[in-house]
Amino acid sequence: MPLSELWRYYMFTKDTATVALVYPALKKYLAKWTIQTNGQLVYRPGGWDWGDWGNNKDFVLIQHGWYLLATQTAAKSAALLNIPEDENLFEKRIALLNKFLNSSDCWNGKVYRYKNYKDSTDDRANALMLMAGVADSTKYASLSEMFTKQLHASPWMEKLVLESLIKMNKPEMALTRMKLRYKEMVQSPLTTLWEIWEHKEGEVHGNSGYNHGWAGGPLVLLSQYYAGITPDGEKRNAWIIKPMPAGLQKMEINVPVSGGILHLHFQQDVHRLTMKIEIPAGVTAKIAVPRNGYRLNQLKHNDKPINKKASLRFIKEDEKYFWFDAAEGEYNFEARF
Repeated sequence: MPLSELWRYYMFTKDTATVALVYPALKKYLAKWTIQTNGQLVYRPGGWDWGDWGNNKDFVLIQHGWYLLATQTAAKSAALLNIPEDENLFEKRIALLNKFLNSSDCWNGKVYRYKNYKDSTDDRANALMLMAGVADSTKYASLSEMFTKQLHASPWMEKLVLESLIKMNKPEMALTRMKLRYKEMVQSPLTTLWEIWEHKEGEVHGNSGYNHGWAGGPLVLLSQYYAGITPDGEKRNAWIIKPMPAGLQKMEINVPVSGGILHLHFQQDVHRLTMKIEIPAGVTAKIAVPRNGYRLNQLKHNDKPINKKASLRFIKEDEKYFWFDAAEGEYNFEARF
């Protein structure tokens, strides 16, 4: 599971040295699985056959989902490290896995369920199919409906479910589910995150507790997607700031980057939208100001017209955003009806 996230780490850090260090272990680990001619892996139960905390775990799909994500990471890493023979090997595995996972053995026309799985449809397994790109847009409607009914994931794997909804362009639905699932945790007087969903009196319950970082997925999603702060491709020290408020009225976020802190303050009401952005030295950003039915009325930099600021350049406008290129500095955007 952590190995499958190596590429996400690289996109945020551009740390090629760590990719080169981890890649041999990733390649060796993936070689432990045998892939059959139909694309199905020979299942490896292991010493602790763990798919996630909780019930209704479609183990075959979960293992295939994680393996596919890790193989995609391996293919990208091999390309980065200029190992074309490995890249080709992994790309062939990816094609085989996709073929199997979209076959009638795994897709029943409405949701992903392995043919021998008997319990309730697994929201985690379906989230993995979406995160790995197995499910295309023709499946989004039925999968979105499934996520309103199936709530089995742990506070950790719930992050994948929510991210899947966002990837299907359902950010409002993701927020609704996020509030439902984490409500008790948010409203609790406890200041740390929990391993499971329920709060019981006492220091611990079973082998779990109330100080567990794996429940922090919503924090990542709120900053990456709703505040919209993400790396700009493989460019170094380059970021995209593209808020997707989805009904949120106010957001404030600080992201540590090379050179300092990238800051966004976003606020909107029925009359206007404002964004204050601070970009540290040595960092560039593409800034996308949401249209939200607004017309762009005023742009300022320290109370001066923004068009006099050489560090900001208008790029384009599209159906949803006004786009700007920006260098270091402070920028204040205002849009009004």
